[in-house]
Amino acid sequence: MTSKIDANKANVLRVKSEQVARSSAVAGGYFVVSMALWSVFTNPRRHEWFVWILYVMLIQGGRFTRLL
Repeated sequence: MTSKIDANKANVLRVKSEQVARSSAVAGGYFVVSMALWSVFTNPRRHEWFVWILYVMLIQGGRFTRLL
């Protein structure tokens, strides 16, 4: 019985960590998109970095941090 409870706790922790990772990735994506838009409208010379990061993020499907 104890092993069943431990397995259930491990499964709950795994699901929670996946949810945290997913929500962190979504929040990071929103941040990058908002910074790209903000930089385009405020200073056109500075937006190249944000547009590059956004482009790589879209092409790589969210795995852009491995390239930086």
